[in-house]
Amino acid sequence: MLLANILQAEFWQGEVVGCEALGGLSGGSYCVTVQYKKSRKQRFLLRLQTETSQRLGSMRQLEGDILFHLQALPFVPKVFYQGEDFLVLRWISGRVLGKWRNETLSALAQRLQSLHHYSVLHRNKLDVLPQLDLIQQIFFLLQQLPAEQQGNWLLMLDKFTPFQENEIQVVAHHDLHLQNLVNSQNSGLSIIDWEYAALSNPALELAFFFVSNNLTEKQQRYFLAQYLKNNSLISEDRTFIQSIASYFPWVKLLNQLWLKVQQTTALDTEAGALR
Repeated sequence: MLLANILQAEFWQGEVVGCEALGGLSGGSYCVTVQYKKSRKQRFLLRLQTETSQRLGSMRQLEGDILFHLQALPFVPKVFYQGEDFLVLRWISGRVLGKWRNETLSALAQRLQSLHHYSVLHRNKLDVLPQLDLIQQIFFLLQQLPAEQQGNWLLMLDKFTPFQENEIQVVAHHDLHLQNLVNSQNSGLSIIDWEYAALSNPALELAFFFVSNNLTEKQQRYFLAQYLKNNSLISEDRTFIQSIASYFPWVKLLNQLWLKVQQTTALDTEAGALR
């Protein structure tokens, strides 16, 4: 659905008076301002399905489905409207954090523990959600690259040792970094941008978090201690930590592939615009 048609749709229940494109490597996000009666304005986050986001493995329909199932959690964006190829969320006003501090790490660890416990408690209704297959996702990204570029990546894969899988399945975010955290007055630390969320195990969630953030060893130990404290999902801390480490090379490769696909897609888009 075209952006212009979405902005003119009736589901806003008011007059759209502003639409500002937002940053982000996958693109397709806008801040939409709607004018309601009595001079009241409200902002929303509009997220479109784009060719770039699709090639990077992000599906707005699935993002909306996952968020719909998590609406009871206070740190999750609230769904306003979901279309076939776009998603509208209520805007979260707050401050994006600039650096990792212990209070942020502690708050994030508590929220992840809540998310993972909520997933287990509501397993029956969450089983319909997609599951992240790490190897399948790596090969999906490989297929987005020209055939002549795939060989070196496959050679790297052959050198990896198998990761240690875990039977516990939870909803995991898989893209936790400072730009995806908002400190708001209403709900404290909120987690945004759930486009890569899916069912997986907690060890893989934490592997993504550690690989994608430049934390010191002391910060990593602190975060782990906060996550593991009174966490009934994890039976043996040492085994869990070993499982996290076993995912590191695989997650690093996936992140590198993701960035390569993003860069290739941007170049293709730029070349197409010049034709």
